[in-house]
Amino acid sequence: MFLPPNVTSLIQPMDQGIIQNLKMIYRKNFMRRLINAEGTLTEFQSSFTIKDAIYGLASSWNAVKPRTLRRGWRKLLFVTHFCSDSSDDEEFEGFRFEGLEGLEK
Repeated sequence: MFLPPNVTSLIQPMDQGIIQNLKMIYRKNFMRRLINAEGTLTEFQSSFTIKDAIYGLASSWNAVKPRTLRRGWRKLLFVTHFCSDSSDDEEFEGFRFEGLEGLEK
């Protein structure tokens, strides 16, 4: 999986947290699969498909913890309030921003 570092300065906090964590989990799972594979490295390379890579990425994304996501978005959006006690069944009513008074144009 390749995502260039510092795509823009805006998403850099995402690169430092969420994407970095996703890459780490993906590499760990990929190496585990490589080590446990039967046969030679060449056989593994020829049998590894884009579908395998996409499934590996999806599995890695599911392993990223919600706490990591909250921290990444908090850095990106200046959000200081995430309701950790809210239920997933509740309807989303938007983000709460604090300390942004005076930033309007």
